[in-house]
Amino acid sequence: MQIRREAVDRSWTMKTISRTIPVVFFLLSFGIVLLTDGGVYPSSLAVAVIFMALALAVAGLLEGLHRETSGLFGFVLVLWLVLIAWTSFQALSLPSGLFANPAWLSLREAGIEAPGRISVVPGDTIASLLPISLPFMTLLAALLLFRSDRQVESALQVFALCGGAFAVFAIVQSVLFPHTLMFAPKTHYIGNLTAPFVNRNTAATFYGLVAVASIVSFALAAASSAHRRGRSSDRQMPRRAWVLLLMALAAVVALALTRSRGGVAASFLGCGALLVTLAIHFAGKKTSLPMQSAGRKAWGRQAALALVTLAVVLVVGSLVFARAILRAEVQAIDEGRLCIIPGIWQAIRDNFILGIGSGSFRFYFPAYRDPDCGLAATWFKAHNFYLDAMLALGFLVSVAMFVAIAAMLLRVYGTGLRRRKSKKPVVLGGIAAILLVALHSFPDFSLQVPGFAMSFALFLGLTATISLNSTDRRSIRNL
Repeated sequence: MQIRREAVDRSWTMKTISRTIPVVFFLLSFGIVLLTDGGVYPSSLAVAVIFMALALAVAGLLEGLHRETSGLFGFVLVLWLVLIAWTSFQALSLPSGLFANPAWLSLREAGIEAPGRISVVPGDTIASLLPISLPFMTLLAALLLFRSDRQVESALQVFALCGGAFAVFAIVQSVLFPHTLMFAPKTHYIGNLTAPFVNRNTAATFYGLVAVASIVSFALAAASSAHRRGRSSDRQMPRRAWVLLLMALAAVVALALTRSRGGVAASFLGCGALLVTLAIHFAGKKTSLPMQSAGRKAWGRQAALALVTLAVVLVVGSLVFARAILRAEVQAIDEGRLCIIPGIWQAIRDNFILGIGSGSFRFYFPAYRDPDCGLAATWFKAHNFYLDAMLALGFLVSVAMFVAIAAMLLRVYGTGLRRRKSKKPVVLGGIAAILLVALHSFPDFSLQVPGFAMSFALFLGLTATISLNSTDRRSIRNL
């Protein structure tokens, strides 16, 4: 008996160690990125990629694949490898200048000999492999590390709490120290909350995502408390639920202080859709009437509650986001971003199949910039994630990837909506986050900032795992 107990203790200790090591690497990677303005510096980004690679490798060797998410894991891995292979191919010097971008011919006409490549700036294209790889590695590591419902819910709570803590820090710093960004002087977007990023639009998307995570975690905690109250005399909601609610409010306040028009609008739509669907979900669970009567009354109650929730969201949103709304009314639509779109489309048409290589936009686009757009800004990115990808990768490759990703997301979250009735708030949270990020990717480039991209990848990994887990009982056995 003693020998068996010692064997069990030894096995439990080894399992704890095997799980702790990759989690530590995982958290170190996140910490480095979020504490260095979102990982926009090559040195900090490289270190973060190394730590995430270690987390992925150790988790894969010690934990192995999770049966429920192995299909998604394979899809993400193949997509990542294809993207790396294509990006590397764009930077290669091919024999006889095969597939070379016409821009290289301009050098030869000027008497400068250089090997032709698809990429206009091959060095930057190779360097772009790091920010491209980090979110893919984060998603893969999340699928390996967080398997059971309990592990995912704990990770979601940590995500919400840490994001809320960042929001509180950013609010205090924005109010008391407006000329400071994290731990250094602030030189851009003075008067706007941006921490932990440089750009207010990225910060807005991040805090919108944190608000979604906090709302989902609060809904889970409240539902669990209601279930327990139904079986006992305890009538109090758990303290962690109130803390999560406060984190959601902190994220909303931080979002409002960014004054990002696109970020506020996308977050408003994402969070609003989440709140309405959650109201419908929980309203539908409260019925004890006969089947047909219950069905009719449940639909009526759900519709009424959805309308009330939507009205409350609209009223509260108009009050909280008044500054962003005022800015939108005064400045209207950014004419500069609209003005350059025809030039970007022309560049895409001229490089329809092969693209120009990731990281080449700022050097290639000036040749297509309309002089009537003015010289007030230097365009390092397209301010539209989809157009940027089409120009960098080529129209055909980028659209094929978008379609493949959309199909996979539909399968994953469609499965979650059908299968995970008790965990539907998490599935709805994943859908709301995708809506938020997809909408804000039209006027901005948050997904091209490593710190936000890996945060979004983590949230996708957690919500996808919940969606694909078969049953609560089976997922608990994987703990």
